[in-house]
Parts: sequence; structure tokens; C-alpha cells
Amino acid sequence: MAKVIYVVDDDDVARDIICSQLGEAGFRVEGYADPAAFLAAAASREQGCVVLDLDMPGMDGLQLQSRLAEAGCKLPVIFYSGKAGVRHAVEGMRGGAVDFLQKSSDVEPLLRAIQNLVGESAAAKLD
Repeated sequence: MAKVIYVVDDDDVARDIICSQLGEAGFRVEGYADPAAFLAAAASREQGCVVLDLDMPGMDGLQLQSRLAEAGCKLPVIFYSGKAGVRHAVEGMRGGAVDFLQKSSDVEPLLRAIQNLVGESAAAKLD
């Protein structure tokens, strides 16, 4: 089964750019503007990983990460946010995130993080 990168970001422009560049890099990508909508469908999500923004209205990325864990969702999480502090990064990593990256116009660090994660799929990181 193909791995899917699920991008959850309320910023339409940022989400579209991330999804486009991940798609160009050869990944199957699904974008979600609403964290609650992704959460509602998370149990049926295919194998892959979740790229989460931190600062979203209604439910922030850390809350979504927690709710995913409560729902038994095993998809690994990479935070990709422009408004992250050390406290956020520590909380996300303690919650099981595999990486916490600063959002920028250069998505190369995110691509590398996902490629590293995909490369570890044999060790069940994405399975």
C-alpha cells in the first residue's frame, strides 16, 4: 500500500505550496485545512505520516496530535510551523512527534525529514 503524506494546515497558500512540492518530489499527498475534519477521518487513513502546522484555529497542532493518539492513530507526526517555540517543540516531541521543523519558503528540510522517515519504513515508522 502506498504511503500518503497528510498535510494539515489552515493556511491555504502554505498548504498548497507544501502539497505541490511534496507531490513534485513523488509523494502521494492529501491536504486538510481543518484539523477536526482530518481527525474525523484519521482512523481510516492509509499508511503514511502527518505534517502538522502548530497554530490553527479551533484545534492547534498539539491538540490534534493528542487527539490522534487518543483515537489510536499510529501515523507518525512531523510538525512544520512558523510560530513554534522551544516549549512547543518539547511538548510535540514528548507527544511522539518524529520531528519539529520551522516553516520557511525552503521546504527542503521538510522533504529531507519525510524522506528519512520513508527510508525508515522497513523499521515500521510509516507502516
